[in-house]
Amino acid sequence: MSNSTGVWKNNNYYDYQTNTNKHTFYAQPIVQLEGNIRFERNSLYGNTIAPPDTTNYTNNLTIQPAEMIRISNGVTLNENNISDNVYPYWLSISASVSYDNIDATRNWWGTTDANTIAEKVFDYADDPTKAVADLSPVLTGSEAYESTLVLADLSSG
Repeated sequence: MSNSTGVWKNNNYYDYQTNTNKHTFYAQPIVQLEGNIRFERNSLYGNTIAPPDTTNYTNNLTIQPAEMIRISNGVTLNENNISDNVYPYWLSISASVSYDNIDATRNWWGTTDANTIAEKVFDYADDPTKAVADLSPVLTGSEAYESTLVLADLSSG
């Protein structure tokens, strides 16, 4: 188990890559998790991703939608404050549909409206090759935990 600061605030950056006259801007996720990890009691708020400066790139330009948290199979995401962020996607599921649903229940998303929350999550609903993110139930307020990052290996029991 690893413990460290669990507050991510005011992050804002895009990376750039070019390949044979094709220019792609993409944002690295603030948090990327894979394997048997439990990510809980953290706050990710006030993060903004501004559009990149594309002044010198007018042809063959792609801007990938930014994702704040990217998780794969085996990760659970619970009891977090994930609110007040300006990102296209606050949560992105990279796990294949062949895996079990991803447990992303009991989080505060700044709202309890299921449609508003679903718009901020990239999963099976957006790409049928990805796993489903189970989002309900949600926390009903900012019962947020801002002091610890808890990562626990679920495979060890």
